[in-house]
Amino acid sequence: MLRTALICLAIAIALLLSGYAILGQKSAGEPATTAKTWTNRDMDVLVGLPVNARGVAAVRLDQSGRGVVEVATRNIALADLPYLQLRFRGRPDVLAMIVGWRTEASGRTIRNHRVGLSPGRELWLDMGDVRHWQGQATSLAVVFLGPPGGRVDLETISLRPRTIASSLRVQLDDWLTFVPWRQSSINAYIGVTAPGKTAYPVVVLTLLFIIASMVYLTSTRLGRGRSGIRWSVVGVIFTLCWIAVDGLWQYRLTQQVTLTAETFAGKNREEKLLATNDDYLFRFAQDVRQAIHTKDARIFINTTDDYLGMRSAYYLYPMNVFWERHARALPASKFFQRGDYIVLLNPALASLNSETGELTYGTGQILKVRAISSTNVGALLEVI
Repeated sequence: MLRTALICLAIAIALLLSGYAILGQKSAGEPATTAKTWTNRDMDVLVGLPVNARGVAAVRLDQSGRGVVEVATRNIALADLPYLQLRFRGRPDVLAMIVGWRTEASGRTIRNHRVGLSPGRELWLDMGDVRHWQGQATSLAVVFLGPPGGRVDLETISLRPRTIASSLRVQLDDWLTFVPWRQSSINAYIGVTAPGKTAYPVVVLTLLFIIASMVYLTSTRLGRGRSGIRWSVVGVIFTLCWIAVDGLWQYRLTQQVTLTAETFAGKNREEKLLATNDDYLFRFAQDVRQAIHTKDARIFINTTDDYLGMRSAYYLYPMNVFWERHARALPASKFFQRGDYIVLLNPALASLNSETGELTYGTGQILKVRAISSTNVGALLEVI
């Protein structure tokens, strides 16, 4: 029974790949150019500490957790080479990346595309639909983002045309590439890294189940008639497809759990918060705490970003914090009193005149305030 199910699945996979190849060849056509590959000899480390290593461009991320590797490109038509392939020696200490490029038309302006992925030994990216991925490229760079001091050993950078083989490789890599925890991880698992660009595992494996079941039912009926059909074989085919879908999820989940342990194990509460993606917001909240010396002072938080507002309020508790979700403006000026504090988090619908000390917001509301601190995250003001 298991053997029969596996044979039917193998035939279904062959039929599915054949259909994909026929349809894909008609839409893709012949590649306009050949692949371009750059080795470590062609790469320059612009940011980070270069490490002497044979056969790779090795770099340690700087104190801000960044490393940049660039290659010079000549006569490269980006539209003809939509697939970017990065090959590493071992798994790099990377949580996200930014692909940057210049073209003859853009001049010194750098186009960029952020990728929230943690690559393994190899990573394929479909850049075909990325804005500004066109024209003659003059330079190509990859910004690696990760823990300070993390190491990246990059063997090759390649740009490849859209072929059947490369399309299948992008599809498989998209299913297996590690995706770090996101805010949406608690609510959904979609199975792909870039929704809309590649096929979803559930859809493909559902189609595989249907084809394999039809192969079994058709072949059995032609050979033995209806009496020879064993529905348990169809059940085994369904179970194997289900295990495949669940296996992809468990594979990524195991990687995420491992990353969680490596990031937070052995740390106290403050160290854990500083190890999150909200570390900048936690630091800002700590600065606000230190700047406010009045125990029962009222603190009003204002931002148009609900997530930033909720997180900053959480970090400031148990102080006397006022935060109203979905509120775009602060309360009316009549509700404020001398000694109140206002935390403005970017973006916020309020304007501070540093010369007059007037905060303007809402429908002509004005408050006299004193600026205590200001950073790129936000500002702390005191009502006077």
